[in-house]
Order: sequence, then structure tokens, then C-alpha cells
Amino acid sequence: MQRVNRRPNVRRRASLLFSAALAAAVITAATAVPSVGAGQADDLAFSDGRWSGTVHYRTKLTGEGIDANSLASGGFDVTWATGVPDGNFFADGSADSTIDSDTKGSFQISYAGQFAGTPVVPTVQGAGLTIFGQVTTQGLTVPVDLTLGPGELGSFNMDIRSATCTAVSGDFASAIAAANEILGGSATLTAQLAMWSAIRTGDGASLTEVQNSTLNDLLTAADEFELAAAAGTFDSAKLFDLLHRAEQFTYSLERNEDCGRASPGSYNTVLSGMIIRIVEAMIGNAGAFDASDWHAAVLAAVAAGALGTGSGPSGAALAATVTPILQGVLDVAIADAKPADMFAIALAAKAMGAEALYNEAFAAYKAAS
Repeated sequence: MQRVNRRPNVRRRASLLFSAALAAAVITAATAVPSVGAGQADDLAFSDGRWSGTVHYRTKLTGEGIDANSLASGGFDVTWATGVPDGNFFADGSADSTIDSDTKGSFQISYAGQFAGTPVVPTVQGAGLTIFGQVTTQGLTVPVDLTLGPGELGSFNMDIRSATCTAVSGDFASAIAAANEILGGSATLTAQLAMWSAIRTGDGASLTEVQNSTLNDLLTAADEFELAAAAGTFDSAKLFDLLHRAEQFTYSLERNEDCGRASPGSYNTVLSGMIIRIVEAMIGNAGAFDASDWHAAVLAAVAAGALGTGSGPSGAALAATVTPILQGVLDVAIADAKPADMFAIALAAKAMGAEALYNEAFAAYKAAS
């Protein structure tokens, strides 16, 4: 019988699996230069001051025979002075990967970086990366123990989705896009959650342990709501409760004198970026939601500063997408003779400043009442 040398195959599989895990982990996109701030409006930026933030990152890598999942969390502290950043970014996480039924791996990952870029397009330059774990394939276990330094790591963008004087939040959409460019179609990296949020802490200390825990709880709850919206489920009471908790959290924070506290009833704080993501999830599954759902979502987005007066170019872009959807819901309400739905759309349109839609919806409501 001819002897078969399986060792090269083991190494090949281990290499493939390691690459899959690396691409699925929080620092995947940090190994290459990303695209620049795709779709980000100029009204979204960090203001000068000290900021303390938290990061959540959950991704999935899929391809032929590949299934890799990662979960990570971290944070950062950065001070912006005349548009120049000085701060550090860190994240710790885990990744589990499968390449067919014979090859599996698990990894622990730690990443550190330093802030760079501009207030509009902040970036993180990789400073250190460690990956520790093992790959098991065809009954053999291959250890993985890798450390990379600054010269071996690139940078990635922190895309800003919402920004006020007191809070900035965003995601890593351009970093995910850059990772997929590297993969070149051999696999696809998707972000089930890739979100960060920062609070302007003034000249005092960073967020306390309790405040960081509260912020993480808020982001986790918002993440769950976004996933539910993407699946076609909406709970307006839960959304408004979440916004109320965010407002109370905002009042617990210190502020620079030039920033002040948020006005009563204003929720444009740590969850503004997540509210945008929730609305975008609804847009992607628009037919699953009725007039009352859209009414609640629009009011939440207006309260978060994502729609309506003061939302800037980014808000106008979001409104341009939401308005035709509301128009479609109104058309159905008119055809089905549902005045309550007409009134809900009228209120939503008024809140977001869509006057023509408001006039049509309110006229239809009066005619049907």
C-alpha cells in the first residue's frame, strides 16, 4: 500500500483556518489600509475634548466549507485638540472557526491601537496583536501563537454615524468592506454587530466602571432590537424605554462648560448611531412593518437627532430613503380606508419635516374621518 503523507495537508488546513479566524476577529480589517469614510457626511465629527468609548464587535465569515464566528469587546480613550487625536484603542475577543467536518479551531485575540486621522474620519493604527489558540484537523492539534507589532499592522476607519457635542457613535462598515476586498470573493465577512459609542467626558476622569457597564448594557439592548427589526419584529414600547434609559445615562455624565447638558427630552446621545441602524434594518425589510411601527421609528430617530431639524446632511439622506416608504404605507392606508394609519403617517411626516407627505396624509385622514 502506498504511504500517504498527510502532514502538508494538515498545515494547509491549519493555515486556511487561521486565516478564517483572523478575518472573522475584531482586528481583521486592521491588517490592511481601508477605504476612506465611505458615505460619511461632513456634519459628523468628533469635537475637541476628551472622549471615553466602548466597542462591540460580532462578525461571521462564510465561504466554501468555512464558518467562522467572532465576538469581541473593548474601549478607547482619546483627546482631540485642534482636530488632532491623542489616544489608545483596545479590544479582546474570541473566534471559533470550522473548515469542513474535519477541521476546527478556537482562538483568543487581543488588539491594541493608537488614534490617528481627522475628526471626520478617525482611524486606528495597529500597535499590537496577539492570537493564541489551536486548530484540530484529522485528529491532530496544531497550536497557534502569533504576535504582530506596529510595522505589521495597518489601520482601519471608525465610521461615524451620529455626532453631537456630548456623544459620538458609529460602526466599522468601511473596515468590513476593506476586509472583503482582501478576501477577494473567497469568503464573505459580515458584521452582525460592529458598533462603537463615545461620551465626551470633559477634562475629568474617564467613564467609571459602572458607567461603562451601563453603556455596554444600552448598546447590547439596542443591538438586540436591531436584530429583531431586521427579522421583521418591532416593539415601540421597548424602543422608547431604551431611549429613556439612554437619556438618564446622559444626565449622569460630566460635561465641559462649552458643551453643557442635553436639553430635556433630547435623546441624541450614545444610542443615536444605533437608532440609525435600527431604521436602516427596517428599511431593508420595509414590508414587515405597519404604520404604527414606522410612526414610532421616525419619532425615535427624530429624538435621536437622526431625522428632522438639526440632523444635517446625513439626516436629509436618511429622510430621502424613509419618505418613499412612508408614502407607500400611506397609499395602502388610503386604499384600505384606515384613518388611524393615515394619522400615524401624518404625525411621522410632520416630525421629520416631510411637509408634502404630511399635508397629503392629514388631508386623507380628515376626508376619511
